[in-house]
Amino acid sequence: MKALLLAVCLVSLMFTCGASEDGPPASLAVLPDRRRHLRGEKFSLHCSVNDGNSTGWMLRRLQGGEVSSGCLQLNGTESTGRPEECGFTDIDSKNSGLYWCQGPDIDQKSNSVNITVSYGEVHLLSPVLTVMKGDSVTLQCNVKLYEFNQIIFYKNGVKVLSRSGTQMTIENVTQADEGFYKCAIANSTLESLENRLSVRENSTADSNDEKPSSGSLVWLSGLCIILVLLVVLPVLWLMFPGHREKFLASLNGASRRERIQQEMPKTKQDVTEVQWDLPWMEMDNLLDKQQHPGS
Repeated sequence: MKALLLAVCLVSLMFTCGASEDGPPASLAVLPDRRRHLRGEKFSLHCSVNDGNSTGWMLRRLQGGEVSSGCLQLNGTESTGRPEECGFTDIDSKNSGLYWCQGPDIDQKSNSVNITVSYGEVHLLSPVLTVMKGDSVTLQCNVKLYEFNQIIFYKNGVKVLSRSGTQMTIENVTQADEGFYKCAIANSTLESLENRLSVRENSTADSNDEKPSSGSLVWLSGLCIILVLLVVLPVLWLMFPGHREKFLASLNGASRRERIQQEMPKTKQDVTEVQWDLPWMEMDNLLDKQQHPGS
């Protein structure tokens, strides 16, 4: 039992010192890469587990306050040889909802993706996930059963582009390009719903900036060693009572001997010792008197 307690303490400290904020243990990707899809189209969801072990993981969807689990229960089709991928064809409103990957433990979750299946005549297709700074992003305005001459793109309600084509490309995106985008047919009331575009710093740059220095690693290692000693030493003290008693007895014995030595009376100094403490001239006279008593 005591050995088990020691092991638990050590393992807990190892996890405490080695913990890191590396994000969710899995990621959910959408193909094609967009949140909004059109009725009758198809899309697939791919759940990628960081450690490569997808056992116990399943796709889940929140729709209308109810949670459904498993690709088949979600009216999807599992890919042959790739159970982590679920495909949906001829989609409609029943396929809308919030999707995520759920692991065996309740706290094991991937990022979530909100999928919307639209029925309107105009749709803006944009990336489903946050794009990296410096990338190129293409916004696609899909128009169904309607002839048009001009497409107008808006950002946060302000017109940013008018063109005859259906695409708007943003080169080398930055945080300044973040916002809510939509498209509309010129000279009509037909427009799409707004889609949010999010941009974040390059992950490589982030990892380099956040990489701890050697000094901080040394400090962290020293702190972990101190924590281990603070836990291990008291546990060892409790685990071995026999050695503890011997140690206390030895301390008491040493203290008693020291006390006895301090209490012993001091002996009178020998004459020779006193003589050697005298100055040289007095010592010389004293020796002459001892050699010539009559003088």
